[in-house]
Amino acid sequence: MNGHANCIYEICCPPKSAQQKRALAEEMAKALGGTAEDHYNAAAWVVENFDLAPPGSLRAFKAEIARLARENPTP
Repeated sequence: MNGHANCIYEICCPPKSAQQKRALAEEMAKALGGTAEDHYNAAAWVVENFDLAPPGSLRAFKAEIARLARENPTP
């Protein structure tokens, strides 16, 4: 990710900051084509609506949430 990961994962950039959104937009442009400006609105939406983490790093966390939900279903 060319150093953008630290910003995207909120290590060096503040959460929901313009810098974080720009870093994600730049990565989206590399992956999808076009420019960061083309992807900025989509990146901003993702940042505002989701927590981001490296692929696979939340798998155990999500599995535990699912296990607890199955054991304690709400009425």
